[in-house]
This record gives sequence, C-alpha cells and structure tokens, in this order.
Amino acid sequence: MGHPRVKVRSDITWLDENHVFHVLDVTFAILYTIEIVLKLMAFRLEFFKTAWNLFDVVLVAIWYTTEYMRLDTFLNPMILRLGRLARLMKVVRHVGWFRQFDSLHMLISAIRSSLMVLVWSALILISLLAVSALVAHGTLAGYLDDDHMPIDQRMNIFTHFGTFTRAFISMFEITFAGHAPVTRAVLENVGEGSAFALLVFKLIVSLSIMKVITGVFLHETFKVCSEDDELMIVQRQRVVNQHRKKMKRLFSNLNRDGDDALSWDEFEELMNDNWLRQWLQSMEIDTNHLRRLWALLDNGDGRLTADELILGVGRLKGSARSIDMLYNVHSVEAIQATLDDVHVSIKHMKHMQARGGHEGDLIHPQSLANMVKPSTPRIDQVRWC
Repeated sequence: MGHPRVKVRSDITWLDENHVFHVLDVTFAILYTIEIVLKLMAFRLEFFKTAWNLFDVVLVAIWYTTEYMRLDTFLNPMILRLGRLARLMKVVRHVGWFRQFDSLHMLISAIRSSLMVLVWSALILISLLAVSALVAHGTLAGYLDDDHMPIDQRMNIFTHFGTFTRAFISMFEITFAGHAPVTRAVLENVGEGSAFALLVFKLIVSLSIMKVITGVFLHETFKVCSEDDELMIVQRQRVVNQHRKKMKRLFSNLNRDGDDALSWDEFEELMNDNWLRQWLQSMEIDTNHLRRLWALLDNGDGRLTADELILGVGRLKGSARSIDMLYNVHSVEAIQATLDDVHVSIKHMKHMQARGGHEGDLIHPQSLANMVKPSTPRIDQVRWC
C-alpha cells in the first residue's frame, strides 16, 4: 500500500512465511479431521447432537473446499478457527481446584449469565439512540437547508447530523465517548439552545440510564458469584481439606508418644501450651474449659483419635447455625413433653393415694388427661428428675 511508516514488506522480512503458514494450515486440518473421525467412531449418531461437532465439520469442509477445489468462500476459515478457541473456556471447569482460578471462573460465569442483560440493555439503548437521532436530524434539517448560512458551517453540521446514520453515530458518541466535539460543533454553528439540548441528553442518559444498566450488570455478577454451585462445592472442599491438614498437624504435635490416640492426661498436659491455645482460639475453639472440650471431642472411650479430632473440631468451629438452633428447639420440646407426662403421673399418683387406691390401678390415658390438666413446670423446678 505504500504506507509511509512501513518500509519493508513482510515477504522480505520473513522469506519462508508462506511455506511455514501453509504447513501449519495443513497440520491443523489433518488434526481436525482425525478428531472428527474418532468422534464419529465413538459417538456415532450422537456426534451430530452437539453444536460444536457440527461447527468442526463445517470448518473442515470449508478448508478442503478452499484448499483443493480452489473455490472462494464468503468467510475466511481462519476466522472460524479463532471462533473455535471459545471451547477453551471449558478448561476452566477442570482447573477449579486451584485457588488462583477462582476469579477466572467467576468472570466467565458472570459474563455468561449477563448475556440476556446485555441483549435487553442493547435493545433499550438502540431504541433510545435511534429516537434521539431522528429528533436531532429533524431539528437540524432546517439549518442544513438554509442557503443563507455559510456552506462550511452546514458541512460541519452535516458531518454529524446530515443523515440518520450520521446522527445515530453522533448520539452514540455523545453517550459512550466524549460529547465535547459534537456539542462544540453544534454550539459554534447552530446555536446555544441546540448545544444545551445535547447536554441535557448527556446528563439524562449518563446519570440515570447508564447507571441503572451498570447496576443491573453488577447485581447479576454478585448473584452469580453467590449462587455458583461448582464454585461453592470447590471452595467448600478446599476448606475441608485445609481443616483436615491443620487437625492432622495438631494431632501430630499433641501425640508425643507416637501412638494412634491421645489420652486425657496427654491432652490436658499439652493443652496448657499458650501458643497452642491461642491457635485453637483463632479458629473459634474455646479452650477455657478443657474437660468440657475433651467431652465434646471424645466419643466416650477415653481416647481421642485423629479422626475424632478432625470431626469434633469441625463441629465446634464457628457460631451457632440455624440447624443447631432448630435441633435444640425440638430437643427442648421433647424434654418439655416428657416433663408434662411426669407431672401428669405425679398428679395421678396423688389422686389415687387420696382415693385409697393403688399405684398399679390403670386408667385410660384420655380419661387421665381429662381428669388432671397438667400445668407447665419450669425446668429449674424439676431438677430432681
């Protein structure tokens, strides 16, 4: 083309470039063909149910058509091959076990989930810009047709608003880029009123519509990051593995004699270490009551194994959860029901003694309930139970 800043042609800089790229082209075509044949042998008719497989067939067919039949196609096969790189996004699922790829996973998931937001936002903005372009073009049409105005000024305005396409691009530029060139041109050539109208449009679109669209995108991103099942599972498994490693290290530090379990004496002696207590407290484990902590960790045999330590500390970490509170509520309700039965039995015994009967006399439960209506005793009143 004779560009002034390019002095050496590419075929002179790299003499064998055409040969090298042709060899690479043939190599990739052979690899794609082998892949398609192997997939057809493995999946048979199921092969044609995947869109990516059909895309590969079309890609290889276009290459053979352009290479051997010397037919020109409407699309360069290299562009389709670059589109095939989108399949590399599937690799993100297999590298999710590495913490460094969490951000990449969230980015891909957020972009994929924001496609519909992008579609509706684009439709709203295109409609708004189209209407604005029509209004701007119709408003300035009289100025463009005025032969009394200087031709250079009318040419300048025509450059920005002479047709619908030019007006649409100018409104797009005002919305997403700097509005100064277009506004200045209208100000200097048409008048201050038209320039002020463009500034009002810029304020309305930038401060309201664009901010709302940006907020919707952020909301969708946060929603995806908080509801991504794969990422939550991976992060949870990572936390579990990290907790297991910490507890095994703790057990190895506590287990000085080298056996497979800890006794209470070993646990009490080693837990007096200040650094160890502070380390457990940093994981929200209360070490002020060692006997109670031992009872919660041990299964009752008097020996604390590594698995018991891992499971017990995992249950004790953190604050109370909803499931724990609900379980306690049901337990208290069951205890209250038992206390009510005990209270009814005591009333029954006193009633039988007052009538001169025996404790073994049987009364139908429903009759007993109708005869004696139990009061609700408090827990601190029945400690003797």
